[in-house]
Amino acid sequence: MQNTVTVQITPLATRQNLADAPVASCRYGGGRFESSETGVYFLGKDKDGNEQPPRWVCAPLHVIAKTRDEKSGEWGRLLEWRDDDNHTHEWAMPLELLEGDGSEVRRELARLGLHISHNQSARSLLAAYIKVWPIDARARCVDRLGWHGNIFVTPNGSIGEAEELVVFQNSHATEPAYSESGTANEWRDSVAELAAGNTRLVFALSVAFAGALAEIAGEDSGGFHLRGASSSGKSTALKLAASVWGNPSTYVRLWRGTVNGLEGLATLHNDSLLILDEIGQIDPNSAGEAAYLLANGQGKARASRNGLARSAQRWRLLFLSAG
Repeated sequence: MQNTVTVQITPLATRQNLADAPVASCRYGGGRFESSETGVYFLGKDKDGNEQPPRWVCAPLHVIAKTRDEKSGEWGRLLEWRDDDNHTHEWAMPLELLEGDGSEVRRELARLGLHISHNQSARSLLAAYIKVWPIDARARCVDRLGWHGNIFVTPNGSIGEAEELVVFQNSHATEPAYSESGTANEWRDSVAELAAGNTRLVFALSVAFAGALAEIAGEDSGGFHLRGASSSGKSTALKLAASVWGNPSTYVRLWRGTVNGLEGLATLHNDSLLILDEIGQIDPNSAGEAAYLLANGQGKARASRNGLARSAQRWRLLFLSAG
């Protein structure tokens, strides 16, 4: 049977405590999805054509827009929901994640506080709901943070004005480490002011801010390595620079890993600052290649799953290293 999709606002009299609440409805197969302030439900029929009780799929989950990149590829859905602390979450979800069993999508939504049904048949309906829910709004998705024309994209939104919404659609397994706390004045008084007179710390702060200006100044990527004895202040300088972009305890990454892993990290720090500590943890034979890779601003060309050439990852950043 071909699925038909319609949207209507109608009171749902069969659900307890919501007889007068407006419910958005979307037909799917032989039943329909309904979304209200209590969550997403599916109303279907049994084999005899009798309507079954509503099946609760998940807590309120809103499909805000259809996302796609500038080449009209990488289609996805911009989703929005609230967790138990009433904090709003947004996720630009790639549609390709729904082409399996949908567990990756459920896992990410649950990680960010969305309650999902324990019933297996209801859980399997979540992917269908996201796919078929009709939405006309469009958003432009990008897989790199930083500058995109006059827009600066962050994990939580974009800065600047554009013709349409621009959102970050993360296709990497690594989570961006950007975070916010306090105000700019508080940071200036309690962090930056204390660095005055210390040339190393002032230099580290300057590098932290310079990453976002490289694109504007037409400069290439580059980096600096802090070398010194133990307890000489290297880690302090890295944490000070990290405070510009996030939590100093979590923003700093480690050199440990492969060169391929650094490509993903570099893309997530495009137009900003990548901090790598403990260079002794990377294989000495790979250290030079890794540093050259970061400064070069372009990853290796690879083939996609269907064998076609995939665009190499690109970035522009400054990096600080220590060890």
